Amino acid sequence: MARNAESFSFIYQENIDRFENVTFFDPETEVPCLDDADLLYLPGGYPEKHLEALVANETCRNAIKDFAECGGRIQAECGGMMYLCDKIITDCGEYPMCGVLPYTITARKADRKLSLGYRRFMLDGKEYRGHEFHYTQFAGEPPQSVVQVYNAKGEPVPTPVFKYRNVLASYTHLYNIELSTFFDERSGRAERNIEHSTFFNVQSSMFNLQSPPLHPIMLAGTGSDVGKSILAAAFCRIFRQDGYNPAPFKAQNMALNSYATPEGLEIGRAQAVQAEAAGIPCHTDMNPLLLKPQSDHTSQVILHGRPLGNKNAYDYWRRGNSEIDFRAEVCAAYDRLATRYSPIVMEGAGSISEINLRDTDLVNLPMARHAKADVILVGDIDRGGVFASVYGSIALQTPEDKKLIKGIIINKFRGDMRLFDEGRRMLEEICGVPVLGVVPYYKDIHIEEEDSVPLARKSSIFRSALPLGLSKNLQSSKIIIAVVMLQHLSNYTDFDSLEQDPRIHLFYTNNVDDIRKADIIILPGTKSTLHDLYELRRNGCAQAIVKARRDGATVLGICGGYQMMGVEVCDPDHVEGDIERLPGLGLLPVSTTMSGEKITRQVSAQLNLQSSIFNVQSSMFNLQSSMFNLQSLSGYEIHMGETHPFGDAKVSPLLHLSDGREDGCLVDNKCMGTYVHGILDNTPFVDFLLQPFSEKMAKADSPFDYQAFKEEQYNELADHVRRHVDMDKLYQILTDD
Repeated sequence: MARNAESFSFIYQENIDRFENVTFFDPETEVPCLDDADLLYLPGGYPEKHLEALVANETCRNAIKDFAECGGRIQAECGGMMYLCDKIITDCGEYPMCGVLPYTITARKADRKLSLGYRRFMLDGKEYRGHEFHYTQFAGEPPQSVVQVYNAKGEPVPTPVFKYRNVLASYTHLYNIELSTFFDERSGRAERNIEHSTFFNVQSSMFNLQSPPLHPIMLAGTGSDVGKSILAAAFCRIFRQDGYNPAPFKAQNMALNSYATPEGLEIGRAQAVQAEAAGIPCHTDMNPLLLKPQSDHTSQVILHGRPLGNKNAYDYWRRGNSEIDFRAEVCAAYDRLATRYSPIVMEGAGSISEINLRDTDLVNLPMARHAKADVILVGDIDRGGVFASVYGSIALQTPEDKKLIKGIIINKFRGDMRLFDEGRRMLEEICGVPVLGVVPYYKDIHIEEEDSVPLARKSSIFRSALPLGLSKNLQSSKIIIAVVMLQHLSNYTDFDSLEQDPRIHLFYTNNVDDIRKADIIILPGTKSTLHDLYELRRNGCAQAIVKARRDGATVLGICGGYQMMGVEVCDPDHVEGDIERLPGLGLLPVSTTMSGEKITRQVSAQLNLQSSIFNVQSSMFNLQSSMFNLQSLSGYEIHMGETHPFGDAKVSPLLHLSDGREDGCLVDNKCMGTYVHGILDNTPFVDFLLQPFSEKMAKADSPFDYQAFKEEQYNELADHVRRHVDMDKLYQILTDD
């Protein structure tokens, strides 16, 4: 490895640490012994300042050129690449270098131009990442690169990469390169095989960051539903694309929409989505404290994925009498997560300006202080009052907390972005904090959301689109699915895949006329089965569902909806409330008894298509049933209560689980129930559900791959945010100590 005080002075210490046996030499005064070298590493520096000494050591330059021509492996970065070129020209003249690469570098003052930023490129199926920082340029026309190089925003940049024999050279300083891919397994040495093209493999784990470590980042908000969760998902995907190993974190979440981790524990759905965007399994440390509202005044408290019971809101927020130190618990969860991932993408909750809750706040600025996070304040311009909300949110912070706020993102902008240029400048002036971006409102990117606010918006949109009931045109062109709008509906992301399926028109409703006209009716999960069952009977929806079933509609119940479809729901121990028993819809021969123990687990399963109920199906269905049966389905359970056959009824299960258990109830291919959330994310099950309406499907598009769709949407979201947020400035904030 070339190294001296200035001409070859820049290399990441992490790179040096990865080599087992390193010999240093000074190209200005020494000649390296390359006969036994596996690799020659020429790092960055300022060779243009020491050209006379480098030229004088001709023996060294010739030895390096001979090594390259014989197939020796060379990694050259920035100044090291310049040293391999034909010559370097300055205001004082021309200086011959090693001559391995047939290019000329200009270091003349008139040609000085700053090139700065994070860089990434793909070569031989491997991804390389690092940074570029130099003032010198190639003389004349830029040379042809063997690959396209991109900056942190994913935009192409003209930085060239050269590959000659076993030489890899560029202006990019690579970070934490992995060398094992080119060592001979038998001897541990590199083989000088000119035909062998595999070079370095940049690792993507938290211990092998591709650029300097990043501080944690917190997306805090001026209020609820300003877009913190979605932006956190976007940055999880962006950091993953840029070679980091990010993880989401929200200390305390309040939501009905939850998810089961691989360990069978419960977290908020938003953190599960963000983990998926980051490309990692979700874990309770990402959301150690989850509150699931039971009523306006009480919530179920879930700590580290396990329920502790219901607590009154006043008592919870006082916390004076609690035996559990919730702050210590969430901080410990963060600390564990931070040892495994970097950067941590933190999400605040609601508004950071609720000063009456400052002493008990676990999730916003106090959590940022613990994590030493850079806080980015998110304001929603769509709802109006963005200047007051952003300025007021900052002004109400303590001097200590104000220092944590390093940037502002204005979200959900509609219209011509240029109209806010002056507003952006004014906001920076009055707040003293840079505006990192103005992110436009989007309608064509679909990311699963968690809060009840988006659900209310969805319901309003679908209802306004169908003010007079379903049109005959719509009924004949697509399969109509009605999700029954329950008062305590939970896990509504179960239906995101159906919303995007081009074969389907899905809407949320409690309108009895629309329910009767639907092809498929879905009773969703609920946080309060008995209360919502009572309400269905009161508002006429229960009767409408039963009649629609008799008239040929399909009815599917998921979790609480499955319980409602049975003969009865019993709660002798008052787990949910005062109602001890209610008759169900009577569509399934099962009975459910509520219990205090919550079941939370991920599952894999296969459809039960061996039942005699399918003997009467069409030949088309029989031909397809074997395909459905062979497909493995996945999902998760989160529920209270146990469901068993009613009396001596014989029940055919809907699913055979991989652990040997059975799940759900199948009356026929148009009446069924299951405890498995996420079942509709499985294309084979959706195809099975739609099969009775094959005449409509013949007019529709091909089956919908929801998993591929989600990956595409995460990438589109990342691209959208990259285009409108100054990522270079953000990376500067996250690395500036």
